[in-house]
Amino acid sequence: MYPIKTSDFFNHTLNKELWDIDIVRNLSEDSFATRSSILYAIYSSKYKIEFCFKKNRKLYYINVSSI
Repeated sequence: MYPIKTSDFFNHTLNKELWDIDIVRNLSEDSFATRSSILYAIYSSKYKIEFCFKKNRKLYYINVSSI
């Protein structure tokens, strides 16, 4: 389990393993690919967390939204 707190986004302490596309791919429940990026979605009881990686396998952004 990888706990994520909103403060992690502001003080740059997000778990470094979540920057790894292979780990996020294994955790994800849904994915969507475009020519320039890949989006992985993880669902919890109240939130959807989206991880967007560029084709160079670098984390581009994370989006958290309520379901």
